[in-house]
Amino acid sequence: EGMLLLPGGEEEHEGHDHSGDGHSHAYDPHVWLSPERAITLVENIRDSLVAKYPEKKDAFETNAAAYIEKLDALDAKYSETLSAAKQKYFVTQHTAFAYLALDYGLKQVSITGVAADEDPTPSRLAELT
Repeated sequence: EGMLLLPGGEEEHEGHDHSGDGHSHAYDPHVWLSPERAITLVENIRDSLVAKYPEKKDAFETNAAAYIEKLDALDAKYSETLSAAKQKYFVTQHTAFAYLALDYGLKQVSITGVAADEDPTPSRLAELT
């Protein structure tokens, strides 16, 4: 809630059919891999837990604040380090880092699509080479 999600993308599933698998990649699910966006997740989790268990509000708020502080520090470190990187492209097994790349000015090049269990096609490997 309160977050725009990136599309999963059709091109990432070329030749790979998820129908009947019980899951879908209409949206990229890897939001938590960006510290900036993970903060929104922690806030949403905190608020949901407080609504469900109001008697434990103080514990939820304390724990969320401590974790958000760590995420803020990680975000600052990523911003400082990655803004100075000369190479903005990185290769990854699957497209798990789209939010991180977007937030820190990087370019992700994936071997496969959103699903980690996909195998690259020979043409994709040739393209990357």
